Amino acid sequence: MRPKTLYTIGYSRKSIEEFIPLLEKNHVTLLLDVRDSGKSLHRPEFRSSALAASLEAYGIDYCHIPELGVLYAVRQPYIQGKISNDEFRKWYHRNIEESHRSEFLEAVRLVAAEDACLMCLEASAVPAGDQKIYCHRYFLAEEILAFRDVNGLPVVEKVVHL
Repeated sequence: MRPKTLYTIGYSRKSIEEFIPLLEKNHVTLLLDVRDSGKSLHRPEFRSSALAASLEAYGIDYCHIPELGVLYAVRQPYIQGKISNDEFRKWYHRNIEESHRSEFLEAVRLVAAEDACLMCLEASAVPAGDQKIYCHRYFLAEEILAFRDVNGLPVVEKVVHL
C-alpha cells in the first residue's frame, strides 16, 4: 500500500482553470471544502454549487463540512493580527475537540477512504508574501496527520500544500 498523502489548497489566487488541473495532477478524488460558508463573494466559480458541478465534470467528488471552517467573528481578528498564530492554533484544536469532534471524525473517515484535498480561501497554508497567518486548513491537516486509527496506525503519512 502506498503512503497516504493529504493535500490542501487555497483558491484565492487561482483561476478555476488552474485549480482543477492541480487536483487532477495529484490524483485527488475528493475535495473537502472546509470553509464555514460555501459562498465566495468575488469568485462565483468557487461557490459550493458551481464548484461541485465543475469538479463533477472531472470525476472529483465534493463535500462541504462547514463546521471545520472558522466563523467570521474569529477569522477577522486573526487575520487582523489581534489573535496570534499560536492562540489561533490552540483555539482551532479546542474547537475540533469540544464542538465538532463528529465532523472531524467524518473528515478523517473520508480522507482515509479517498485521495483527498482540504480546500479554503487563503492562497497559502503558511504565512507567505502579504499573508501573515497560517490558514486553518494547515492546522486541520496537522490534526488529521496526528490522528491514529483503532490499530494505532496513521490515516495519512504526509501533507502536501498545493
